[in-house]
Amino acid sequence: MDFGRQISLKTYFVYLEEEVMKKFNSKRAIQCLVFVCALILLSQVSLAGSLEPNAPPGSTMKTLSEIEPRTPIPGSATQVSAFTISQSGSYYLTGNHLCDANGIIIEANNVTIDLCGFSLIGNNTGSGIYMTDRTNVEIRNGTIRNFYYGINDYYNPMTSNGSSTNHRIIGVRVLSNVKFGIKLYGPNNEVRGCTASNNGTSAAVGSSVWGITVTNNCTVTGNIVNNNGGSAMVSAWVFGITTGTGCTVTGNTVNGNGLSADVATTIYGITASTGSTVTSNTVIGNGTSAGSVYGIRTAEGCIITKNAVGGNGNSATVLVHGIYSIAGSTITGNTAYSNGNAMPGVGMTVDGIYAGPGCSVIGNTVYSNGEYTTGTIYGIYLAGGNLVDQNTAYNNNGTNMNNPGNCSFGKNFPQLP
Repeated sequence: MDFGRQISLKTYFVYLEEEVMKKFNSKRAIQCLVFVCALILLSQVSLAGSLEPNAPPGSTMKTLSEIEPRTPIPGSATQVSAFTISQSGSYYLTGNHLCDANGIIIEANNVTIDLCGFSLIGNNTGSGIYMTDRTNVEIRNGTIRNFYYGINDYYNPMTSNGSSTNHRIIGVRVLSNVKFGIKLYGPNNEVRGCTASNNGTSAAVGSSVWGITVTNNCTVTGNIVNNNGGSAMVSAWVFGITTGTGCTVTGNTVNGNGLSADVATTIYGITASTGSTVTSNTVIGNGTSAGSVYGIRTAEGCIITKNAVGGNGNSATVLVHGIYSIAGSTITGNTAYSNGNAMPGVGMTVDGIYAGPGCSVIGNTVYSNGEYTTGTIYGIYLAGGNLVDQNTAYNNNGTNMNNPGNCSFGKNFPQLP
């Protein structure tokens, strides 16, 4: 037999019994066989070792402090002074935190603050979170309310070193602050999934209110910005979202900003500077009764696509633009409707879409702008040198689409020239 093969113990016993019986064929041989089998069985058990473990197995899981060492920011039931962060690291709020002026002051780079669903609550002074010239700060998951400023990335042109950059504000609610919700002055920042609401209510004469404001090369995505700058006073400026150059503004809902503002105020749903992309936003019902109202306003060379802009500037008194781009932009696939529907007898300027010189205007649907309004009203206004194709403009209370004489027209409704 080849003992190099793997066979079971039972098979081996049978084989051994047969071989012994062939050779000896006696009772004593059987007894010998039993003895040999017992010895083999004992040797197998001894080689296997004890089935009882020496000790319980150790845990392979790491604690939260081993994965991400974090420092608590204690909650407070009474107003306390600001919590100052002077070391890089991860911090978390342990409860609602009442503040007598500033909430949290950040004096280090590379900081993460998890509000853990709790609130920083002010007394209408100071900033909920204040920083200047910081880099790589993330703030997430909670509420900041009733401060003068919500999140304040402060910029002093006389002292700043210009290093404020790479911040992320994620899932934060900034509510009922006196001046603005979120302000980040440096480049390359991100604001995502936040709510900025009821900031700047009753803004003072000549002041400015922002829901969210960022500067260059920033991303503003999936935010809700509503009811900021309500009842703003004479010559105030109300901005839902405003950005610098080269920014991406996408998937935001901007509505109800500048409601009941004074007739001399100016209201902007979204503004974006040169080379920005403004896409898939919903901008509705901003600037009721204000003076001048812009649903979306951009500078040169922007991409403005797939936005829904409606009901802005109803009962406004001076001018209303659903979408307005200064020059050289691509305006495609937007819907602009029912903007500038004022009370009868009011003389105004109303455009569903205003396309400055050199803009491409393609595949937009524009209707019912300027209803109940007297004045200068266009569904699509072309400043000249425009490429115009596949647009539909109808039921606007004036001229559905103008022809300045130097545009290139494809197939549109109305068909021009």
